Amino acid sequence: MKKALLALAMTGVLLAAGGLAPAAENQLEDVIFAEVYAAREAAEEQNASLLSPKNWARATRALELAEVDFANEANLQRTRERVASAQADFKAAAAAAARAHETFSGLLKVREDARSVDGYLHGPDSWKRAEARFRDALAELEAGDSVMAARRADEAEDAYRAAELSAIKASLLLESRSLVASAEAAKAKKYAPKTLASAKSLLSQADNELTQNRYDADLPRSLARDANYEARHALFLSNYIQEQRKAKAGWEDVILACERSINSIAAAAELPATFDNGVEPPTSSIVDYVQEQRAARRRLERDLEERNEQIYAMQEELSRLEERLGGVSEERTALTRRLAEQDEQRQRFERVEGLFEPEEGEVLRSGADVILRLTGLQFDTGESEITDSHTALLGKVMSAIGEFPGARIVVEGNTDSHGSNRYNDRLSTDRARSVRKFLLTNMELPPALVDSAGYGESRPIATNDTREGRARNRRIDIIIRTRHADDTPGV
Repeated sequence: MKKALLALAMTGVLLAAGGLAPAAENQLEDVIFAEVYAAREAAEEQNASLLSPKNWARATRALELAEVDFANEANLQRTRERVASAQADFKAAAAAAARAHETFSGLLKVREDARSVDGYLHGPDSWKRAEARFRDALAELEAGDSVMAARRADEAEDAYRAAELSAIKASLLLESRSLVASAEAAKAKKYAPKTLASAKSLLSQADNELTQNRYDADLPRSLARDANYEARHALFLSNYIQEQRKAKAGWEDVILACERSINSIAAAAELPATFDNGVEPPTSSIVDYVQEQRAARRRLERDLEERNEQIYAMQEELSRLEERLGGVSEERTALTRRLAEQDEQRQRFERVEGLFEPEEGEVLRSGADVILRLTGLQFDTGESEITDSHTALLGKVMSAIGEFPGARIVVEGNTDSHGSNRYNDRLSTDRARSVRKFLLTNMELPPALVDSAGYGESRPIATNDTREGRARNRRIDIIIRTRHADDTPGV
């Protein structure tokens, strides 16, 4: 400060003598403004322009006037006084901003969340109200009224959350709303009222889910996709019906068009299609054909896996036989025994496979493990208790397990992607435990050989984007380990 005063005194003398040289003027500017610029930078680091607007505005105005005075070579004493005032206000702004960071940390996060999803664009009224309450809260904090500051902060947080919710809904539901509006404009309310109503209901459900839990978007996103489909379907139906009316097509024309579509599918499968009893008989034939083809494919895959295992085993045996010619007869006997065991295992698998209908589940094989994929073992929403509706299917499971005495059993629970990860993990674990308890209660199984585990939504076997896919993902898998981990295959 002494240096600054000395520089000011010298400057006065120089000015009286006719002005400053450029170098001297720059040096003097550094002396006068260095500290205030540092104070401004420190306040900027605290985001003081947002968090202490009054102090920041006073400091900025005083600094601007000081810079004008200096540029015009006005009274240096007044320049110094304005610089000192600006520096004090910048320091006050930095301190107030630091207090605001601590006091309003939660509010600042909520504000950033809303800003990051463009809440100011999609919820402009809520955003304006939130910003106004935020400024009021900062002003009250600057004035020292912490109670009123907290009240205004709560009001601001509610408004920011409303803006954020509007933005999230706009992001997820904008397309659905647009499609519903297009369907309504196409007179779907008159020509496809049920399909349009379904689209609106799904859209309303998605909206409600977001309102209740905006941060778990899996279910709302899925509902929105379903709403999009139903709205597009309603739009198609409305336009199609109106086109048929304009073409003066009758019910017969419409039905014949549907029959032609079904007939083309039947022809591709080389199936006869007759419609004298309606569309249900040929449709059922096509469905049966598809299921048979799926089952045949699974059998072929299983047979191929078994053949590969046999070929690999035989190659190993041949290699050992070539190395140990003295024991050819014994080795050949062991090989024959192993092939017989493999054939018996295959027959067991086929008997187990024949226990289950396609809608109940499917039987898979992975190495020595037999997997009962029970997509038909469905629980009520949020429930995990075994009921009378489960006993018939679980009876078949017990018959399947009985085919493999001494095997280890693992019951695995799985869910679809709706709901939080924690909730789904817990629900799948509870359901797996219920099935394990049922098996131990109704079969003479050593508890040590029966385990259970829940995997939530982490192991999908189908897409979660459709109702059918989600239904397949909500399942119980029973793993029958016919060979224990510590077993060594015999030779």
